[in-house]
Amino acid sequence: MAEADETAAFLERYAGGKSALELGIGDGRVAVPLIERGVRVDGIDNSDSMLKLLAKRTDRVRTWTGDIANFKTEQRYARHPRSTASLPPICRGSSRGRRRFSD
Repeated sequence: MAEADETAAFLERYAGGKSALELGIGDGRVAVPLIERGVRVDGIDNSDSMLKLLAKRTDRVRTWTGDIANFKTEQRYARHPRSTASLPPICRGSSRGRRRFSD
């Protein structure tokens, strides 16, 4: 879990203690330590079983089951922690719920 803690510490600086959206949140390996650092975390995952594991770990994450490619929200997030290497590192929400990726 040291790697997850290091990742959470890194992401906390970029979230500025505000909010983050984790795409592919899974069981909350990164989300839980981030929450413990004071960042509000929302997450989406296509696996109900992973979200059930997350719910056993904490009730402090708002989650959605679904495909990240089709996810839309009006909520704006400071940052999103990425769970897979194939996703761009930073995701910013727009007022229409579309996301713009940048480095």
